Amino acid sequence: MNILKFSSKYLNKSKLIIYLSVSLISWGISMYLPLLNGSLIDVLTGKNLKLNPYSILLIISILSGLSIVLTYFLNVLYVKLSSKTAFEISYNILDHIKKLPIFFFYNQNAAYLNQRVNTDSTAVAQFVLDEIKNLAINVLSLIMSSIILIRINLKIASVLIILVPIYLALYFFFKKRLYKLNYKYKESQNLYFGEINSQLENIKFVKFNSLYSILNKNLKSKFSIVFNDVVQLTKANNMFYNSGTLITVLANVAILLLGVQQIIKGELSIGQFTVIGTYFNTIIGGINYCLSFLENYQNTLVSYNRIKELLELESEKNGDKIITSIESILIENLSFKYQDGKNIVSNLNYELKKGFIYRIAGENGTGKSSLINIVTGLYNGDYNGNVKYNGLNILDFNMYKIREDLIGVVEQEPTLLKDSIINNITYNLNNYDSEVLESSVKKLKLDKFVSKLKDGLNTNISEGSCNISGGEKQKISIIRTLLKNPDVIILDEANSALDYDSTIQLNSILEKEKENKIIILVSHSNAFDDIVDFDIKLES
Repeated sequence: MNILKFSSKYLNKSKLIIYLSVSLISWGISMYLPLLNGSLIDVLTGKNLKLNPYSILLIISILSGLSIVLTYFLNVLYVKLSSKTAFEISYNILDHIKKLPIFFFYNQNAAYLNQRVNTDSTAVAQFVLDEIKNLAINVLSLIMSSIILIRINLKIASVLIILVPIYLALYFFFKKRLYKLNYKYKESQNLYFGEINSQLENIKFVKFNSLYSILNKNLKSKFSIVFNDVVQLTKANNMFYNSGTLITVLANVAILLLGVQQIIKGELSIGQFTVIGTYFNTIIGGINYCLSFLENYQNTLVSYNRIKELLELESEKNGDKIITSIESILIENLSFKYQDGKNIVSNLNYELKKGFIYRIAGENGTGKSSLINIVTGLYNGDYNGNVKYNGLNILDFNMYKIREDLIGVVEQEPTLLKDSIINNITYNLNNYDSEVLESSVKKLKLDKFVSKLKDGLNTNISEGSCNISGGEKQKISIIRTLLKNPDVIILDEANSALDYDSTIQLNSILEKEKENKIIILVSHSNAFDDIVDFDIKLES
């Protein structure tokens, strides 16, 4: 089974063995107890005087108590195993998603992806741990119960032969429909939650433009699709289960009729009839479970296939070469166009070297951001021409490692984590110069802002950075980049929210930093005129 094979690498094998072993012991107890109860009834009704009723009661009590303890242990172990397995699966999927080409994310809703990954990972983990274990136990129960029933009464056991093919025919009749409806429902549900998340994430935009009516309309539209899908799925599931229930009821009536007739004739004891009833219900429950397993399999198959769809998406290209410094960036015959065919950058040639500050200027839409994305390897291979570090093509480099160690980017709208200010500054920096941190905080006058906060640099930034201004966000991002001490510093409109004095200080800092760095400024402003060595003018 592909689902089992896929999941096996995420399972804790030793804990799984313990879980299955204890489950088997618990199952053995549950299978043996009905026989003991039947024997006790026969002793009490005088049909079997060889056994001691008190000994049977003692054994029943001990086994029942042990069963309770084992059930508790199994439930706890199951939660640990399923939670960890679901995490490992989702972790692997998310790691793959994060390494997909950046263009993939332009048409994706983050909440939809999050909901999809977590829902499907949990479904697969729980199916493998719970459903497959239960399938094995129910199959064993079917076999053992059938053997016991045949030994007690062959006539009643023969009813089972009629039931099995009817149940199987029922499953195959519903199989394809259940799969399709499950797939539709999961997709529409994920899109619905994605819409909710999108509206909440952009609440400021919603409020500014009073978009309540149209967004509510969109939400209702998404919900109507989910509602229709869940109703259709529920109808199909209920038809499937009710058909099985009807067959079970008819079978139980037949067993009761046969049992009563044989008791009256003296061919069956009350204890035996009780045992038959218990094991027959076990068999019916096992058959029903096998059918429900097959239905759950279709449901999980949807999740598994959706996981495969994501994992089979081709990752962005990333080489394996490592360098310890970037001395030059060479742009050769570079051309780039968007997927709609519009040319952004055409036949650009330029070389950037350490010790200089370069400014990329141009009107909106001339490709400034695209050029930065290409130079830093985010648009990896999605262009014509070459970009080279130290004379070697960046397609051959491990750009994840290079961006981690050698490139620092200050975005126009910096992204800050929901964490403390100090952690946002030092994030992913194992070693940093505390003196550089202190001096940068003072030079950019972040200390004035921090001094007003109760917890200083340990103050937490709220969701969406709404408790901090755009200027302070840019300062934090600049300080983080300076502290990283990369070979290449890129500032994308990094002074757009800075006051005049902070911009002057930034000029001074960049002038000192450029000696051993390549500094690239994306800016419309003339605030950097005094420090810029070369201008790269992009035109539409």
